[in-house]
Amino acid sequence: MLLAGVAGLNLAGWWLDARRRPKNSARLAVGLAMLLLASIAASPGAGLGFRPFWSSLRTGLEHWSALAAVVEALASPRGQLVLLGLLFAANEANLIIRAVFDWLRLKPQVRPGGAGAPEIDVGEYNRGRVIGLLERALLYGFVLQGQYGAIGFVLAAKAFTRFRALDDRPFAEYVLIGTLLSACLALAAGTAVKWLLR
Repeated sequence: MLLAGVAGLNLAGWWLDARRRPKNSARLAVGLAMLLLASIAASPGAGLGFRPFWSSLRTGLEHWSALAAVVEALASPRGQLVLLGLLFAANEANLIIRAVFDWLRLKPQVRPGGAGAPEIDVGEYNRGRVIGLLERALLYGFVLQGQYGAIGFVLAAKAFTRFRALDDRPFAEYVLIGTLLSACLALAAGTAVKWLLR
C-alpha cells in the first residue's frame, strides 16, 4: 500500500509539475502528502517494524565497531524524530521558501548582456539554496542544543558575506526574505522537535 501510494504521489507530482508554471507549490504539496502517508503507514497501528537486517547489523557493529551506539540511537524513536525534523528543516523548508519566492516573483534576476528582458540568475538561485540548506541545518542543531547565541553568529556571518551585494535593492529583498523565512522555519522545526522530545 505504501509503495503504491508513493508511486501514485510521484506520478501526481510529475503531472502537476508539467501542468503548472510555479512548480514549487506542487512539489511542496506532494512532499507533505508523502510525509502524511508515511506517518500513517509507519504508525504503531500498522504493525510495521524494522527489518531483521538492522538488528543483525547493530549486533555485528557491537563486536567490530564503536558505531553500534550511533546506529541504535538513530534507530530509536527519539533519533528518528530528530532526523525527521532535520529532513523538514533541510528539504521541505526549501520547498516552502521557493514557493514563497514564486508567489512573490522574487527570484534573483540578471539582464543578459546588460539589455533585454531579465532572466532568472540560476547560479545565484542554486547557491542560495545550498547556503540556506546549510544555514537551516546549523540553526536546527543549535536550537536542539540550546545554543541560541550561535544562531546570531550564523545570521551575522551570512549578512557579512553578502554585504556588498546588498546595495542592489531587489537582491537585498531576495536575501532578506529568504534568510528570515529560512531562519523562522529552522527555528520552528527545532523548537517543535525539542518540545516533542521532552
